[in-house]
Amino acid sequence: MNDPRWIKKFRQAERPGLYCRVLQEGMLQTGDPVSFESYQGATLSLLEMYRDFYMKNKSRETLLRHLRAPIAIRARQDLEKELQKMTE
Repeated sequence: MNDPRWIKKFRQAERPGLYCRVLQEGMLQTGDPVSFESYQGATLSLLEMYRDFYMKNKSRETLLRHLRAPIAIRARQDLEKELQKMTE
């Protein structure tokens, strides 16, 4: 980007991207049907996840709210470590 302030500007703009979860690996070709299935459990908005990611000293409730949602395994592991540190 050749802009030393790019990360700060990206964060302040609050326009994060979105990833989808792959439930089953396989090959896709043009014309193959693809479906979207809404998750029925607890969820977080993308903006809420984004803002909380940068929050220092997250509360126990914030950590638990994130852990109840379908989040990436690496993010889940990081949040579980934060929660564990609170209980030590």
